[in-house]
Amino acid sequence: MSETRRPNDFLQEHFSLDCDHASTAASLTVKAAKLGRAFRIDRVTYINPTGLAEDTANNFKGELKIGSTLVSQLFYTDSDEAGPNSLTADTFITGTLSAVAGALNGAAEDTISLVLTKFGTQTLPAGKLRVEGRYL
Repeated sequence: MSETRRPNDFLQEHFSLDCDHASTAASLTVKAAKLGRAFRIDRVTYINPTGLAEDTANNFKGELKIGSTLVSQLFYTDSDEAGPNSLTADTFITGTLSAVAGALNGAAEDTISLVLTKFGTQTLPAGKLRVEGRYL
């Protein structure tokens, strides 16, 4: 895979992807995009207009993946986990990007997916994912 271009290169091509998901009472993988060129993800945000309260036994985990590689954990509504665990209604969450070398890079035709994993009996209201990045 090629190296990323310098940040001050004004000819760098950027992309933004928006992906909505319906309300779900089960684990769900939403295929957000399949790009025709190599790329790097720079920022991931998620918003849920309804929100979701934290709970120890009934919760959801939201992750962004390229293929099977974890790019960002967006949220985990398990109250036993560290950090803020509730999805506040109508508030953007910025995902923490992976520190693993190469995890943010995708090859041409790699699938970018939002993976929602259910634990217990919770229902996740409809939400929206936004992925920002650049072509390599």
